[in-house]
Amino acid sequence: MYICTNMKTNDAISVLSALAQDTRMRVFRLLVKFGSNGLPAGKIAETLSVNGTTLSRHLAQMEQVGLLTSRRDARQVIYAPNFAAMQDLMAFLMQDLMAFLMEDCCAGELQLAQPHTQQEHAGRSCCDSEGEKK
Repeated sequence: MYICTNMKTNDAISVLSALAQDTRMRVFRLLVKFGSNGLPAGKIAETLSVNGTTLSRHLAQMEQVGLLTSRRDARQVIYAPNFAAMQDLMAFLMQDLMAFLMEDCCAGELQLAQPHTQQEHAGRSCCDSEGEKK
């Protein structure tokens, strides 16, 4: 299993920002279906009904943050998802979440955390129904 802990917060923000747009998210989802074989830019544009110039801009941004790889095949550029980058992002998010839970939630005493409904949780800490740590 590939896990990298070298992703920095700004890198994660850049990757998440690149995915936080409808066309780019649709492109990424489409490419994931084709795996490392990828698809030519023209086929992506055709499948998603996206203007070629607009798609080119989106693909460039996604490649810049590492979400996609590209390779030339004769006159076509084939784009594929960079699964290693997504694994890095997921590892970073899990590590960041665990760090938050261990350090910030209930002063690092996870056994104090209790599940609450959203209504019960309003204005209270994660630790008890009174809003105070036990």
